[in-house]
Amino acid sequence: MGRMNQNHRAIMGRMSQNHTARMGRMNQNHTARMGRMNQNHTARMGRMIQDHTARMGRMIQNHTARMGRMIQNYRARMGRMSQNYRARMGRMSQNHRARMGRMNQNYRARMGRMAQSHRTGIGRMS
Repeated sequence: MGRMNQNHRAIMGRMSQNHTARMGRMNQNHTARMGRMNQNHTARMGRMIQDHTARMGRMIQNHTARMGRMIQNYRARMGRMSQNYRARMGRMSQNHRARMGRMNQNYRARMGRMAQSHRTGIGRMS
């Protein structure tokens, strides 16, 4: 039993040394690999981000250019429309005023007659 304990300890001792040595090596490899991966990954991400921003920039430039053209067209069209609109409204307002004028004259004449008859009526009653 005494001997086995010594052997057993020796084996465990040896194994633990090997095991830690192996783990140590693995850790070094593993971290080295991770480091490389991180470098690649970040480099790729960087490229992707550059491409993406470049593309977005182009898209935004195109978009604003198009929007500018669209706005110019819109203004031009609106301008034409407003000219027509003003011309039409002008014509209408002249007619409208003329009609209203006639109506007002009629209205005043009628009201005047009514007011006179109304007043005389009240006067007689009292």
